[in-house]
Amino acid sequence: MKKLYVFDLDNTLCALGAPIMEETVQALRALEHGGNLIAVCSGKPTYYLCGLMRQVGLAAPILVGENGGVIQFGVDLPPQKFYIVTEKKETLSFFRKTRELLEEKYGDAVWFQPNEAMLTVFPKDLSLFEALEKDLAPARALGCKIYRFCDCFDVVPDDVDKGRGLSFLAEHLGMSAHDVVAVGDGENDYPMFAFAGTSVGIGLKDKKRAQINVETIDEALARLLEGM
Repeated sequence: MKKLYVFDLDNTLCALGAPIMEETVQALRALEHGGNLIAVCSGKPTYYLCGLMRQVGLAAPILVGENGGVIQFGVDLPPQKFYIVTEKKETLSFFRKTRELLEEKYGDAVWFQPNEAMLTVFPKDLSLFEALEKDLAPARALGCKIYRFCDCFDVVPDDVDKGRGLSFLAEHLGMSAHDVVAVGDGENDYPMFAFAGTSVGIGLKDKKRAQINVETIDEALARLLEGM
């Protein structure tokens, strides 16, 4: 039976800021060759994922960016199919205003990821993390989720997460949650674990979140290829 295999990117398919290793590339190609669909689901925007996945050489990769808020089919630009999942116009307006305020306050000390559906801010000086966290706190009044990572903050509308993104994608593909396999390593992957019929955690702190727990992507892919 054809399945949709969905992989988080950073610290799942590859180390943060690093390329995907050749053995991982070969395993992804083998999964696709078996008649399955392969998606990457990340907090990064889809244009970032385009460059990375172009090197992987899959026939029909699906890119799920911005924590499930944006979906693109293929790696061509402009894409033939591109969807923005959130409908929270008020929240997106709040993000634009918040960005303007932070730019005025911090200037070049922060960098903003070019997003369509959420706000991502990178402090160039790690000592700014605590102050930025306080500045972003008002987003919670709109129901936003705030994810703190080692290098940035993701502020996500309340109708966006990786689980909702996968639900939208599965419906678009005519597949059910039972057909979805989700692989990830962190807190923002928990919603896709909850949606997917099969969940695989890599080095999770809370191992109850995933049905299968392994320590490396190599172990995860070996288990998935065995199950084909």
